[in-house]
Amino acid sequence: MTRTRKRATFKKSYIQIEYVLYDADGNQVGTALANTNHLKAGGSWKFEALGTVSPDQVASWERSDVSGF
Repeated sequence: MTRTRKRATFKKSYIQIEYVLYDADGNQVGTALANTNHLKAGGSWKFEALGTVSPDQVASWERSDVSGF
């Protein structure tokens, strides 16, 4: 999945975003993760979160965590 994280409040040396992936029946089928280094304050980040299952198995997703330092 490709998404954009907008307007980082503070400079981040490292930032990571995680998603939980669901099938059409609402069952959790995997997770997806993206990360980057040196995101500037006020910057945006276009990313592709890589999943643990094939995209054709995913009907929906929800963000589970954003962390960084």
